[in-house]
Formats: sequence, structure tokens, C-alpha cells
Amino acid sequence: MIDLRHCLDLFDRAAIEEVRQAHETLKEGLRAYRSPMPKNTGKAPDWAGRMLDCAVINFLHLSRAKRAVTEPGWEEYDSVRGPFLEGSPIYPGAGFRSHAHIQICVRNPMCIKGYFRPLV
Repeated sequence: MIDLRHCLDLFDRAAIEEVRQAHETLKEGLRAYRSPMPKNTGKAPDWAGRMLDCAVINFLHLSRAKRAVTEPGWEEYDSVRGPFLEGSPIYPGAGFRSHAHIQICVRNPMCIKGYFRPLV
């Protein structure tokens, strides 16, 4: 059982905007240091090898952690929830994919309220 608590919910427009802004800030910072921007190396729609996305999300969490210390009202995210549209369209022209799913990343172990072990 998981309580998402303060969640970076990638189904939410405000969260998507925060990720977009984190990307812009990371890009500017790397440009200032003449460092290359990571790239997603996989092929759409599965995108295995999402180094760019990982770097942006990690940068966002690092930025929020720093702001949480110095600015009232800012707090770190306890979890992240996001959609992943993977696989092939299930019929011609479909928006639905054969392997679409939702992933949850629990960053704060206090979000885990319990678990159960199925009887074998």
C-alpha cells in the first residue's frame, strides 16, 4: 500500500510545466559549462534508454531539495507518477497502445504504508 503524499504527478498540467521548466534550466546550466545535454537513446514509442528524461527529473528533484531548505512553502516530492505509452497501436489509428502503463517512483520510504505476501 502506497500513499503518494506530495507527488510529482505527470498527469497534471502544472507538473508537466515544472518538468519543462527544469529542462530549460538544466539546458542553460549545461550550456554555461559547455557540457553536452544527455539524450534519450531509445526509439519511440518505447524509449528504452531515457537518459535525458532521467537527468531532467533528477535535476528537478535536486532543485526542489535546495529550495525546500531556503524558501518557505517549497517541499521535496515524495513520489512521482507518470504515464508510459509503449508498444504498438492496438488497431490502425489507435491512441491506445499494447503495453501502456503507469509507473510510480517512491522517493520517500515513509510513503510505503504496508505490503502483503500472497499465499502460495
